[in-house]
Amino acid sequence: MPPQEAALLNTLSKYNEAYDQAPNEIQQDRVSTEFARRFCAEIPQGTVHDWIGTLETILPTHHPSGVQITIELPSRDLYSGSLGIGLSVGNFYGYGVTRDGMIPSGPLLIRANTPLYHTVSKIPDNDYDRVSFSGRFVPFISPTACEKAIHYATYFDAIRFYKVRDLGPDK
Repeated sequence: MPPQEAALLNTLSKYNEAYDQAPNEIQQDRVSTEFARRFCAEIPQGTVHDWIGTLETILPTHHPSGVQITIELPSRDLYSGSLGIGLSVGNFYGYGVTRDGMIPSGPLLIRANTPLYHTVSKIPDNDYDRVSFSGRFVPFISPTACEKAIHYATYFDAIRFYKVRDLGPDK
């Protein structure tokens, strides 16, 4: 697992544990605020390579023609804590993240008739598997915008902020 991916998952694990051990709601709020600040600071800038995850959804779109995907990072066991935050990435916006909270990035959709689209189109329904992927995080306009997105999302895995470049079987 690449160091940047491991760092995000380690932060998630650390703060889930701290949240569970907090003696009261005031301390839980403090842990939650610290988590958002730290996590947002650790979101990689630019392109990442060879991250590992499980392909969760493939959603065809018609206007324009293409596909949206969601890849869950190996955080399922980490968000069983009370903080309740997991992590997945995808190429569309979701709960808590709006276009005005992100730096303009151009189209995130995997366009039809591209090599990546053809790779995704060959994956059978309900036969999703662990994948290795590369891509570029679409930055938030500010650390505050990122922290707000985390604070207002029930699960951070509902937030999509990734532009996928390639996708293949887990190496």
